[in-house]
Amino acid sequence: MNINDLPFLPVVYLSKLAECMAEENIQINYILRDCGINSSILHNPEAFLSVYQVRAIVSHYLGLTGQSFAGVRYGKRMDLMTHGLFGYVFITRLPFRELMTNIFHYLQVRLPLIVLELRQEPNYIALRLSYKQPLFEIECFITQAFLSSLYTLTSMVTKHITLHFQEHILHHGHSLEGLLPVPIEIGSPYNEIRLYAAEPHQAPKQINPINTALPPQADPFYEHGMVVKMRAYILTKADEAVTAEDVAQYLNMSVRTLRRRLADIGMSFNEIRLQVRMQAAMRYLKTSHLSIERIANIVGYSDQASFTRAFQKWAGNTPDVVRRKHRQQSQNQHTTIIKNTAKNEDF
Repeated sequence: MNINDLPFLPVVYLSKLAECMAEENIQINYILRDCGINSSILHNPEAFLSVYQVRAIVSHYLGLTGQSFAGVRYGKRMDLMTHGLFGYVFITRLPFRELMTNIFHYLQVRLPLIVLELRQEPNYIALRLSYKQPLFEIECFITQAFLSSLYTLTSMVTKHITLHFQEHILHHGHSLEGLLPVPIEIGSPYNEIRLYAAEPHQAPKQINPINTALPPQADPFYEHGMVVKMRAYILTKADEAVTAEDVAQYLNMSVRTLRRRLADIGMSFNEIRLQVRMQAAMRYLKTSHLSIERIANIVGYSDQASFTRAFQKWAGNTPDVVRRKHRQQSQNQHTTIIKNTAKNEDF
């Protein structure tokens, strides 16, 4: 079999690209038709796109988009649900280093033609990205998208992240700070993301070797595993007014210790709680018919007004606007599919 015919990306990633296109009034169904792909593939979550199909779709999109850093913008949409990791991350009890290792191995299986090399250094974990065959005109887009997606995932549990791009993948970082607010190295020998145990310039110079069994507190990533446990606990209590005291008691520590340990990795209790609540709310808004007042209650707000203010500050739009835009996009896509199907039947 020609390698261009091999499965490359699950179709769920195409659905996220369709969202990007819809915001620019680019009709994905016309692109699919030009690429010889039946639009019904969007409704088959188990389908895969071949290397050839991905190249064709992305090339069409890049020729039409007016967005700068299109790959980065797309990548930031690929969240835990898109990667199929939502449940795993929230129920796991693994230490951070082992959690990240499992996620990277899972993504290697899910995206078989992407080569992921995991490197464990004394003070950081790195995931290096390459390909089993050249992707030519879409390599920049795919690389930017995948590393941006990993930033979106890992930023939930650490702020100590750096991104490294080869020069032909990312020529400059002007105006990129708003999309990727992390240090970015351009002209790196490799394309990779690094997750540090502490701020890079404060990282310890000498630690016990990685392969040596360490007591939990001696692992420089010990605090990050605590954040994963916090997020899981807050999610299971989303409809309650969970406090720092509740979480500290759950983790068998004092509130002062909890806040200090979070501060050591650049995070805060309020930040984590808000992120968990808002991500859950976003899912309810897009996938359910529950009222906004009910969603507010489910994610721990006593009234709709305070939830709306918090959500708007976090998402940039009110819950009602987010839901309306999502439903309009879904309706537009459905209408276009019906029209295209009718045209094909006429032929």
